[in-house]
Amino acid sequence: MIDIVPARKLPRRVGLATLALALCAAACSPSAEPVDGGPIGPLAAIAGDTASVTLGERVRPLRSEPLPTLTFAGGAGSVTVVWELRSGPCMLATAQARRSDGEIVVWIERRGDPAALCLAGEVVYRYDARVSDVPAGRYRVRVVEQPGAEPARVVGSGEVVVAGGP
Repeated sequence: MIDIVPARKLPRRVGLATLALALCAAACSPSAEPVDGGPIGPLAAIAGDTASVTLGERVRPLRSEPLPTLTFAGGAGSVTVVWELRSGPCMLATAQARRSDGEIVVWIERRGDPAALCLAGEVVYRYDARVSDVPAGRYRVRVVEQPGAEPARVVGSGEVVVAGGP
């Protein structure tokens, strides 16, 4: 099962009533989950066990295409997340994951490479994160970006079904 979830952007015109309602919904309920694109606390504060994750990274030239994209897939004992986004060049990335009952959080930290000599411009990064040793079941998967020293934010979320392991 694969869900393709386009990244969400706020419409250019948002009425004050809509904005006030959205702000209250986020701030008035302290137990509310972060919305896609919203801030999130540190990884250490997220409940669950550390999960095994591998991260593949590819860089390619920018073409005319809708970006960012985020896809989720459940497999035999694993979950795969593919995130493509437009970014400046020379980025380094690492991933961590947490798993609890019914939820997996994939945390991708991105930062500039201080040793690289880069030209200005944009490229497309494709991150393939694979969380392994996942028990069979249905999971909500959240992807979090930690851009250097900036606050982490939820990139998006989706649902997957994981079959029994090999």
